[in-house]
Amino acid sequence: MSTLSKKLFISVLTLIITAGAFAATTFAWFTLGDEVTVSNIQGTVVAGEGLEIRLGTTGEWKSFISQSDIATYLASSGGTWEFDKFGAVTSIDGQSFTKLSVTDNEAGTMTFPAASTKEYVELIFEFRSKIEGKIQLFGATLTQTGAVLFTNDGTVFKNAAGTDVANGETVTEYISSSARISIVEGTTPTTKVVIEQTIGTDGNISGSGVLANGSHSFFKSRNSVALGTTYDGHFATYIPAPALTPASSLSTTPVDVVTLGALSGGYHSGTITVKVWIEGFDVNAYNPVFGQILNISLNFKRVNA
Repeated sequence: MSTLSKKLFISVLTLIITAGAFAATTFAWFTLGDEVTVSNIQGTVVAGEGLEIRLGTTGEWKSFISQSDIATYLASSGGTWEFDKFGAVTSIDGQSFTKLSVTDNEAGTMTFPAASTKEYVELIFEFRSKIEGKIQLFGATLTQTGAVLFTNDGTVFKNAAGTDVANGETVTEYISSSARISIVEGTTPTTKVVIEQTIGTDGNISGSGVLANGSHSFFKSRNSVALGTTYDGHFATYIPAPALTPASSLSTTPVDVVTLGALSGGYHSGTITVKVWIEGFDVNAYNPVFGQILNISLNFKRVNA
């Protein structure tokens, strides 16, 4: 994390989140309710000159929020969600989350109860400045440390690119390709942007792919025909919403995420919520992502309104 912690930007705000995914099962991690466990959450937040930030809406205003501050916020009652591990979740709006759950492999039953608040990351940030303006997201990167090879120990399925993976054959996918980041403005939630990995980077397939490939093919190769048919119906309902923005496009087309409000107590202020999850319906979200570490960096700056 030392390299990431030094990756700071002058006169901008940088958020870096690191999470690890681990599992012991050899079935699709959303097929039987298995969870992707996080080994650590690390991060730093730096505010440029004239801009202050705090974690939550009651904490101390700072120009720097440490890795320890973020970890404490997520792990304690001071945090909104007490994040524990990435679960098998999906979202159609980048705000609310439901859990992908298989209740009967023979009858073909899938349920979508509300996701546990421990199964995805949610961080609330409040900005303030003595100069009016707005906060803009102008950069994002999604990477992972290393890659984990997965050897197929079951029937043939197609990888994310649509190539057959035979029994005993090894395949690699990347956790960044199934990750999603949403930025939500204000206490009356408005989703400003939902970000995915840049298309083609580390083999990322645009959006969530198609039913014939990747995790969707893997899921159906391990379950009954009835369940596969049910899964197809749910996939059509949840995908392609929400609209996704490739990470690389932000450098040329920044997104306004919050307007700093009317002057109060000498400051203009505004609030955003950053949400990070592994999209269970994504074509890359199956066993090869296990054991990888996800790195996410978001770059914000204040601009004139």
